[in-house]
Amino acid sequence: MDPGDVLWRVLGFGRQEVPPGAPYWFDNRTRRPAGVVYLQHSLTPGLSLESAAGTVEVPAGSFVLFRHGEDTRYGRRDGKRPYACAWVGLMGAGLEAHWQVAQARYGAVLPADPGLAQALDRVIALAGLGQHGQPANQGAEAGVVALATAVHGLVTHLFATGEARLRRTHSPVEAAIDDLLSAPYHARTLQAVARAHGCSREHLARAFLARLGSPPATWLAQTRLARARDLHRLTALPLAAIAQQSGFPSAQALGRALKRTAAG
Repeated sequence: MDPGDVLWRVLGFGRQEVPPGAPYWFDNRTRRPAGVVYLQHSLTPGLSLESAAGTVEVPAGSFVLFRHGEDTRYGRRDGKRPYACAWVGLMGAGLEAHWQVAQARYGAVLPADPGLAQALDRVIALAGLGQHGQPANQGAEAGVVALATAVHGLVTHLFATGEARLRRTHSPVEAAIDDLLSAPYHARTLQAVARAHGCSREHLARAFLARLGSPPATWLAQTRLARARDLHRLTALPLAAIAQQSGFPSAQALGRALKRTAAG
């Protein structure tokens, strides 16, 4: 397989100024090829994002996430004012899944973020458009690797700021659930997680069940056991190391869990 098919790369990019009266509207349902994702920085007001959930007016400075094939439309309904943006279209192994997770967790419209704007500018610069419109001069191989690294930095920053924002806005029990979901292989009790986030174990258990449809103890046991089985099948690690890396307190505890599922 060609590394160019899996490395994160730029399909298209631009800094665009749409003059008054010019058409500017896109329907993502019919756009191809599949797997392309976009991050668009709205530098001025006037952008609308339509979906089955309704229409969102994108504030100036905000970022919009969208994908080819999704059920959204975006553009400018009011053509009386100019509209300006910076955007990049990305492709690569796993990027569409990253966008789906980001849209589900943080929403399709993200607030202004200077760090994210800088990361986007760096990707655009390395893709061929410099800060002052000059082509980027790079060797072919070095350019591919540098661009993939810059795209990775952009996506990493997007997720880091999104998670930080969630932590600031979530209630203690929501933060506890996110903690469990993001780190299910840490060997700790539900009581310890609840205490760390300032909620009761009972409240955490009820909220987890309501959100995921499964009690936390059941979900954690199934998730940890699935990882232990994968490690046993795919690696030569001893049972004690597999237990440690999948969240079981000991090899004996892992062995008992395996026996219970085999008996059931």
